[in-house]
Amino acid sequence: FAAMGLSAFDPQNRPLSETALFRLVQELLALRDRPGYAEVSALLRHPDVLASFGGGADLLRQLDRFQTEHLPVTLDDMVSHGTPPAQQPLAEALSRLRLWQGSLRHSDLAAALRSVLQEIYAKRTLRPHDPEDDAFQQSVSAFDAGLRELEAAASAGNAGDHAAEALLARLRDSSVK
Repeated sequence: FAAMGLSAFDPQNRPLSETALFRLVQELLALRDRPGYAEVSALLRHPDVLASFGGGADLLRQLDRFQTEHLPVTLDDMVSHGTPPAQQPLAEALSRLRLWQGSLRHSDLAAALRSVLQEIYAKRTLRPHDPEDDAFQQSVSAFDAGLRELEAAASAGNAGDHAAEALLARLRDSSVK
């Protein structure tokens, strides 16, 4: 196309911001900054988080029932209120979310994101030559590049209080095939 003076467009490229990984990172950072019920619910409804907890629809039913009965405003409300023994999967999920939130707030952001994502994806098995898994690997590579830039900025003393926003902006500018 270039030899003919035509610009080429690869329809396979799409913004990283349209991937499940980007949405997950966005939801984790939202939980970090605003640990309200809406952020907890969005994160628990993310398919990769739901798969890592293994609770599926049962966990979501428990979350919905808990919200209806207790109207919690924050993650702390949900944890402090306690859940009945029949809702043990929800209690365990909330406990993990609270640990993630603490880690994301009080640790090095890049290291904390890596750690949380490793926990979420620990059981995921990638299949060679599977288009969905290939796309996921490309998303991970683009995300890793963004984290490396964040780490370099932090080492140079340039990360500051806006590191999360800078990371999301960098990821929004990335694309995957």
